[in-house]
Amino acid sequence: MEQLFSDLYRERLGAGRGALSVTSWLLLETGVGILRENLAAMRMSLMIKKPTAWLPIVLPVAILAFVLCYLAAYGRGSRTADEGTPAHIFQLWAVLQALAVAVFAVKWLRHAPRAATTILAVQVASTAIPLATVFALGL
Repeated sequence: MEQLFSDLYRERLGAGRGALSVTSWLLLETGVGILRENLAAMRMSLMIKKPTAWLPIVLPVAILAFVLCYLAAYGRGSRTADEGTPAHIFQLWAVLQALAVAVFAVKWLRHAPRAATTILAVQVASTAIPLATVFALGL
């Protein structure tokens, strides 16, 4: 890093610019680079506090707890013509989860694409856990 600054400094001085303007330019460019680097992390930390961001992460945890508690209490049970209340609750969750993730994507992907993409990946991964559990157990 030090070598890079020295080379840039000599190059700019050789181009006929003064030492003060070269130093100011290096300081400004470095500051802008640091801000760009950290802006995505700052946006994500602010964005995760919004309900549209954390709700699609918490909902799968709740439905997974529901599924596991139901399995612990009643077992896999037998198949009937009507799937029963737990299956209907799971289906309602699946629709609600898809809507929550879509709302987040529509709202935030335009404003902060980098941070929103990271949170969206976490939302999709958390959605996959209860789905995989239900499909793996054949419920």
